[in-house]
Amino acid sequence: AKPPIPPSEVRKILIVCTGLIGDTIMGIPTMRAFRRLYPEARMVALVMPHNKQLLEPLGLFEEFIVCSVLPFTIWPWRWPKLWSVQRQIRQEDFDLALLLLGGDWAPYFYRIGIPIRIDTKGSFFASLATHLYEVPPRLLHPDTLLNALRSLGWEVALEMPEIRVSDSAREVISRRLREWGVSPDEKLIVFHPFASTANRTLSSAKVERIAGLLMQQGWRVAIVGSASHARGLALPRGAPELLNLAGQLSLSESMALIARADAVLTTDSGPLHIAGALGRPTVGLFRAIRPEYASLYPSVKALFWKGGAECLPHCTWDSWYGCQEAPCRQLEAISEDTILATIKALIASPPR
Repeated sequence: AKPPIPPSEVRKILIVCTGLIGDTIMGIPTMRAFRRLYPEARMVALVMPHNKQLLEPLGLFEEFIVCSVLPFTIWPWRWPKLWSVQRQIRQEDFDLALLLLGGDWAPYFYRIGIPIRIDTKGSFFASLATHLYEVPPRLLHPDTLLNALRSLGWEVALEMPEIRVSDSAREVISRRLREWGVSPDEKLIVFHPFASTANRTLSSAKVERIAGLLMQQGWRVAIVGSASHARGLALPRGAPELLNLAGQLSLSESMALIARADAVLTTDSGPLHIAGALGRPTVGLFRAIRPEYASLYPSVKALFWKGGAECLPHCTWDSWYGCQEAPCRQLEAISEDTILATIKALIASPPR
């Protein structure tokens, strides 16, 4: 055990966060802890555009270095953009670099000689770090990411992720809701039925049945997601209660819409983490082989398939893409009536 590295020895901190939306949100407690423990240090985040939209409203960083190019890109036309970012990192003369999400930057940090380099024990480049912290397999969690600070000798307690919505995004969504005819006293359900893989995306028929039940309650339903996700999705036409916003909102605007929602329904971890970190009543549809975040947020109610184990042999436990059927049989089998009853209960008694 070593004493913590004192704040006087750390003038500039670089935190690499180029991961997925949910992983970024789970890393926010670690970023907040760095800000508290090194209050005088200049904190810079190396991010992709979507990470910046998540982190900028928090006010934790003095600067963002945005890079949409991976360090090991093989495409020559992307190299100038990568070199520009590398020069910017070198000129900053950082004292400490935390590879929170984005371990492929480790060789460059080693090469330019950043004195304190923190990485995970399971990283391919672990030998290039000065400090290592442990994230057990399949247990990426706010507390395990705080191990980065514990590797420096600090004692830190678990805190739950919280995010903020920018004022500009709130104004945009407020204006657009008025344009769409959504009054402030109407119930609004944000429905994200998509995922990055087909096996976690609900079928068009399932989406239509769920949306129909929600609209029968007199609620407005907003379908959100990327344009590529919504391609081929058949939605009922002529229903003024249904807003098909897929591909129309930025991440910041989607966050603002979720913050306004009376309830959120999602199959994907990104919107689930956003809604959970905003404290919104949320119903998450989960596969039995991916239950990690079912109990992470107090405002999230998890629903699982109630059947037996007959489909599990066809799935791979350790693989994000392990489901062999698209759409997933487990997600499709969760009853629409159960989904509706759960949303009703959340709206009637929203979690504190």
